[in-house]
Amino acid sequence: MPDWAHTGYPVGECRADGSCVITKPDGTGGLVSVGTVAEQLMYETPTHRPIFVPDVVVDFTTVKLKQEGAQPVKVSGATGYAPTPTYKVSVTYDDGWRSTAITPIIASMRFKRAERQAGAILERTREMLRDRNMADWRLSHMEILGNEAAMATAPDAPQP
Repeated sequence: MPDWAHTGYPVGECRADGSCVITKPDGTGGLVSVGTVAEQLMYETPTHRPIFVPDVVVDFTTVKLKQEGAQPVKVSGATGYAPTPTYKVSVTYDDGWRSTAITPIIASMRFKRAERQAGAILERTREMLRDRNMADWRLSHMEILGNEAAMATAPDAPQP
């Protein structure tokens, strides 16, 4: 997949019937497929129970996914219920910047892929900071974790 540093963020185009189409901006890297949408849905909704959000209680166990062309995926069949009388709230405040990214890579060539992913994240975030007239990261560090990486036994592990 070319140009990981400029992967397009997914966009959900919501329809009146409760379905949505997941796509991404034209000309960006990345992939929108039934597999990638299903993986993200499973990540975001790890339980087989209804999920409570501010405006609805939603059950994703009935969802259907359908590829619609080269990129778009139609998501339909979620079941919605009335919202609860209470809200979950998260609060943050501006006190500087710090970022940590943990990206599991489970595939062949995983060490090279992990280095590429880390480089792409740094490139993308540097561009975002620059575009906002903000200073670059003062420090960056990439560490590939895993027993094979530490022991350098995998075929593509970095050699000391």
